Amino acid sequence: MLFNSSAKTGRRLKGRTMLKAAALAMVTVLFCGITGSYGYIDTNRDTRPAPDKTRIAVSSVDSYEFIHETDTMKYYYRDDRDIFAIVDKRSGYTWKTGLDAPFSAELKKNIAAAKTDEEILKASEPKEKNLNSTYIGIANSLVTVEYSEQ
Repeated sequence: MLFNSSAKTGRRLKGRTMLKAAALAMVTVLFCGITGSYGYIDTNRDTRPAPDKTRIAVSSVDSYEFIHETDTMKYYYRDDRDIFAIVDKRSGYTWKTGLDAPFSAELKKNIAAAKTDEEILKASEPKEKNLNSTYIGIANSLVTVEYSEQ
């Protein structure tokens, strides 16, 4: 008789444990479903608001030398910066093999040589302020090889 009552108690505890686990799982699923459906939620941990969408000006290939044309693409080359430009004729999208940023010295020299306001405006390209001349050269290069001796 003693053995029989402890078996019933064991079954009751096992049933209660399973019921609690099922209830916990159900609450977890409901909670995750509710919070996940709201998307991004602002908190006091945000340090600044999201930035505005940026617009990138479409680059011109006027200073490039035309190389070749196919049914869908046009190929250009800029000798002073060693950059290829590929223009998709279907979409108008332009790919470039480099940053296409002028060196600071080159930019200053072109502006100083300009005589009229129109020439100054044409010579005034945006300057890459986050790169020094070494990194501008690397960004504009056709091939970059990096090595290390260990």
